[in-house]
Amino acid sequence: FCLSRGLGDVYKRQEYGGCVLVEGKRIGPGRTYSRQAYARQQDFLWSQFTPYEHLKFSSNLRVPKTVSESEKEERIRTLLRELRLEKCKDTRVGNELIRGISGGEAKRLSIAIELITNPYVL
Repeated sequence: FCLSRGLGDVYKRQEYGGCVLVEGKRIGPGRTYSRQAYARQQDFLWSQFTPYEHLKFSSNLRVPKTVSESEKEERIRTLLRELRLEKCKDTRVGNELIRGISGGEAKRLSIAIELITNPYVL
């Protein structure tokens, strides 16, 4: 999976290139890597959930059962702290009609939801 082909078309004045390597191995089509995550440009968050509830829900669905509940809680607390979401952890996300967390907080929450699985690549 090399970047030069796709980016060369987008940036006509400059050519960019490179390959994605994980642990020294090239990844791309035909090779899946289970420890990767993707944060979308557009946030897809439930307006009635709080950041804490989003992370708890994601943790329960996506973190392996071999990880203890206390370790999951520690991951949630760490992400809330490191992504500066502690102050809004109990505030509803909201939407266009319901006041909630800020746009920056929503973006950081989307990233935290992906980081809950502890991926190598985001």
